Amino acid sequence: MRILDTLMMAAAGGTLTEATFAQFWRSRRSNASYLNALLGAAHRNGHPELEYMLCKNVTRRLNAPRFERRLKELTGL
Repeated sequence: MRILDTLMMAAAGGTLTEATFAQFWRSRRSNASYLNALLGAAHRNGHPELEYMLCKNVTRRLNAPRFERRLKELTGL
């Protein structure tokens, strides 16, 4: 997500607050690389229920064709 440097600088500079950290942490919810990695890990580890929940959540919030396709595969639609 390329936020580690910013996060570390804020921590080292004494400007990292709970709110700032929460904002960085929450940004994962819309980061395509992070979401794709989560989907891949759920699939590799044999967790179709987690794949389903993730795909359903992501497709509700974002335009994500890959997640839409996987959701259709999981539900058989």
